[in-house]
Amino acid sequence: MIPPDRVSRELHISDRTSDGGASAAGSGSDPTGGGSVHGFSVRSELPSPFVYLRDGNGEPLRIRGGPPPSEPGRLLTTLTHLRGSKTRVYEGDGRYAVHFERGGWFTIEPDRSTITIPLDPLQPRLEGLVWGLPTALLVLSAGGLFFHAAGVEINGRAVILTGPTHHGKTTLAGALAAAGYRLLAEDLLRVRVGSPTLVYPGPAMIRLRRDVAEWLSIPGATRVDEDLEKIHYALAPHHRGTADPIPLAGVFLLHPGATPALEPLPATATIQHLWVGSLNIPTTTGRARCFHQIVDLAESTPVWKLSRPVTPEALEDTMSLIVSVVGP
Repeated sequence: MIPPDRVSRELHISDRTSDGGASAAGSGSDPTGGGSVHGFSVRSELPSPFVYLRDGNGEPLRIRGGPPPSEPGRLLTTLTHLRGSKTRVYEGDGRYAVHFERGGWFTIEPDRSTITIPLDPLQPRLEGLVWGLPTALLVLSAGGLFFHAAGVEINGRAVILTGPTHHGKTTLAGALAAAGYRLLAEDLLRVRVGSPTLVYPGPAMIRLRRDVAEWLSIPGATRVDEDLEKIHYALAPHHRGTADPIPLAGVFLLHPGATPALEPLPATATIQHLWVGSLNIPTTTGRARCFHQIVDLAESTPVWKLSRPVTPEALEDTMSLIVSVVGP
């Protein structure tokens, strides 16, 4: 359980490291190499440094700047975001192209493990896009699994927090980070199903809604950017840890409720929820790969329905429930 004095209404929490011990120094300060994210070891040809990388090693990933693709290929899907902006995903000639209406063109070449990004100056907002859908497409094309979810390390194991938009997963993950647990991801999370199932830390960032940022303070986090809805923060170097994978303790499906409560769910009740929260390449093969992994995950991993009021006042009891079932 979390002692009552661990969390206050404004969550200005004393600084400490994660209980898992994996949060040793991690800077991500080298713009050309030595930084990792989502299990990739990043090599950059860009003149500007990245701000969201962690320490650690992994699969090679090359980032370079370049012009938009001359022929993006066939349109796979169109995603519509808040305020109506659209993201389009294309496939052709063994590569993918992603066009963010507010971010430009990104080209993903899985066979070369390369992502080409716009030639614009590398700002944190642009970097955040790189470690989102473009990196996910690299993983998905190789048969991997990605979730729209937040992740936190508790006592050396990962927990996944997922649910529909506006169900408070980022705020809950941020509150756990403020309480001293290591934030693994705030929006997109790479998972490898197996024995054990592993979670890969994503970019060392969190984007808080403006109203939440007024009262939620994460020790050491630095404000680096903002957009119309959110304030963007980079985590403190000594809180990042590595991007090396850690074992998964369980999945929490977030639901609104009158009081914080946990309900263990059988696999048959969770597959649909996990499917909705997953990313997949919208082809027959891509969907089949994703579905089979979700079935395996549901059958091998504890999943809980976590009901709670989506209010700051309920955060302490909600976090206590999560920590209590993860255990030492």
